Amino acid sequence: MKHSTLSWCTWGALKSAAPHYTKLLAATFAVVLAVTTALGQSVNLDQAANGPVDAPVDPAVWQNGNVNENQAHYSECQSVGYRAIMNDLPTDGTVIRLTLGYDVAHSDHIALDFLTHYQRLEPHALYGHASETIDPLIGIGVSFGAPSTFPIPAPPSTGSPVPGQPTGSFDEIDPSEKLFTLWGGTILDVQYEDENGNPSFADWANYTTNQQQEITVYFTVTSSTAVLAWGGHIACGLDWGDLSAGGISGSPYHMRILDWNLSNLGNQDRSLSASAVTPVQECTLECPADVELTCDVYNSGAYEIPGPVVNCSLDAVIDITFSDEFSGICPLVITRTYTIDIDGQIGTCTQTITVTDTTAPWATFVPADATYECDEQYSLQDPTFADNCDNNLTVVPSSSTQLS
Repeated sequence: MKHSTLSWCTWGALKSAAPHYTKLLAATFAVVLAVTTALGQSVNLDQAANGPVDAPVDPAVWQNGNVNENQAHYSECQSVGYRAIMNDLPTDGTVIRLTLGYDVAHSDHIALDFLTHYQRLEPHALYGHASETIDPLIGIGVSFGAPSTFPIPAPPSTGSPVPGQPTGSFDEIDPSEKLFTLWGGTILDVQYEDENGNPSFADWANYTTNQQQEITVYFTVTSSTAVLAWGGHIACGLDWGDLSAGGISGSPYHMRILDWNLSNLGNQDRSLSASAVTPVQECTLECPADVELTCDVYNSGAYEIPGPVVNCSLDAVIDITFSDEFSGICPLVITRTYTIDIDGQIGTCTQTITVTDTTAPWATFVPADATYECDEQYSLQDPTFADNCDNNLTVVPSSSTQLS
């Protein structure tokens, strides 16, 4: 068998004849070792799959590939959970730069318009079950301390087809839902930059062609294995109208790991099919008009008070309750407050019901006429009256005549 290595004889001759070869080979060996070590560093991009609507998976599993309606169910305005598992990282204080990319526009529609926390699956009542837990540490096999978090900067909206979006929608979200989370290290900064550290902003004005937004996370690690987690906000029809991508064909929701400063990474792309995304539930709430009733009708109970009217574009779980506050007597004023729960989203309406008395009090007892002698003791009976609205009536004689 032939070998490509130098024989001991040849090695000895080279060593004695040209000592600089020793340095050259030693240096070559060191370079090979460094490259081999670097090649051990890796990043794996996963996306959360919470199972189909009729068979939810809780906690969600992590899919190292594309996801459709058979693996997940999301709705517009929710966020897809993502994680990056990083191995063989340097723990010597090296600042690691990891650049992500996500499609804000795909197939003439708005896809993932900004980033969020990884756990954002509410409202979820439209699916008939509780929202699933997204746990980025499932299957990692490493014990971590408390994670590091860092605020996600507001996304740019210059040139957007809907003025102010997506910045406006992002600003409405609670700060606790706009965080990157890192286990095994400390996040130092997050910027809308490309892999070379240059500012990077999606070209919203050309949303009819695919547009990618790049964002870079800077961090150090104390563990050779670290996990970074975040969410991709599914563009909402409430913000974008017909431009949102829910319900179209294909897989418009793309998240990518583009590059880092450690070794040759290679582009990783994970897509979510639009078939796994429910278009936003669009509901209209029509509050009822005020009502006026007569006492006769009110006391009879033979009436109906119209309540709120809710119309939704999709099936929804709707629950309407009300409470009443009473004031006055004639008229009686009822302030009715409705609480409308539509798939966990709460709305209110206020209605005024006024009960008026249009019927005069009537006599329920009128004493008979009576005749008495002047010196005779007598006792007069008082008449009694009733009223539809007031039970505390005062009887006052309209006239009286004193006889001499």
